[in-house]
Amino acid sequence: MTRTLVATCAILATTLAAQASALADDAIEVTIATVAPAKTPWAELLTKYKTNVEAKSGGRLKIKVKLNGTLGESAFDTHGTERRRFEKAVVTRVSARTDLGWARGQIGSSFYFSQNNNQANPLFGRSIPSADAGLVGIGVDEVRAGGFATANLGRFTYLADLAWVRDTFYSDRLTPRRGYASYQELSFLPVQGLDLVATFEFADPDMDVLDNRAMRAGFAAELFPWPFTELRAMVRRSWDQASPTGGAWDVVVFSHLFL
Repeated sequence: MTRTLVATCAILATTLAAQASALADDAIEVTIATVAPAKTPWAELLTKYKTNVEAKSGGRLKIKVKLNGTLGESAFDTHGTERRRFEKAVVTRVSARTDLGWARGQIGSSFYFSQNNNQANPLFGRSIPSADAGLVGIGVDEVRAGGFATANLGRFTYLADLAWVRDTFYSDRLTPRRGYASYQELSFLPVQGLDLVATFEFADPDMDVLDNRAMRAGFAAELFPWPFTELRAMVRRSWDQASPTGGAWDVVVFSHLFL
């Protein structure tokens, strides 16, 4: 990893040094960003690299090193479309497990916060008017909180997941959105290589608006006839209060080859 980093930086420095010679006294600024934290071998390597390049270029190359996954005021997670303050996020997760021999289970919760995104959560896609979609890119702060549980009893496995989401937009024309979504799954393994799965999904994309909820129930059969191959057939029925048709049926058949 260290050798690759040195080689990449050396190529970059050589290229930019040639450009600097052509531009005479015009200084060129190079920013190197890494997730490596301070006081690590990688950080020390970049510090030495910065000192050597600036000295050998006679000051025509200025190296900035950004550690710990930050890039100051430069565009980073905005796909290079604009200059804005750096986005940041915090994620936490706690869980507890139990194993009684004949039954196993897990319960837990999670929390997520991100600041200065340029996209709204997909849950709110339909609740934002198309005329105001461009305003989302100004900035979005998002909070997610959720809980999950799993239980296994013999050949049965149950999974439940619930997530609450709040998006606060930097534009005054967009009001905050609150919504939640849940997912439940019950699977049964009658024989080795065959898995029967029943699912139920629920979403309320805007808790401040009535009659906009959506639900979907499904049933799937997963077959593993031979190694590295999965065959899956699934049928789903959805109910959508915001849809003109009120819902729809889906039938999906596909296969996976694991190479």
